[in-house]
Amino acid sequence: MRGRDNSQWIERQKRRHGKKYESYWYSTEKREWTKHSGWPTAPEQWRKLQAWIVRRRFSPGAATRVGFEREVAKVFRDVYPFYEFTSSPNWKR
Repeated sequence: MRGRDNSQWIERQKRRHGKKYESYWYSTEKREWTKHSGWPTAPEQWRKLQAWIVRRRFSPGAATRVGFEREVAKVFRDVYPFYEFTSSPNWKR
């Protein structure tokens, strides 16, 4: 699995984006979704991983500020590699 084989890539992304973006992931334990805080960097975490969320929270008034569109575009540029990593068959380091 890509996550188990590329834990160093995930660790680099954590160092790069860990202060700007919130990350958490879910596993299923006894048929219940369980939320885990942090970045799934360990191979054993990837064996259990069912969903991974990387996000940035904005204040309620952020959408009314000048330059909000640029800020959102930057978030998409930063987060897109995670989408490719988890979903794309053509992912390259």
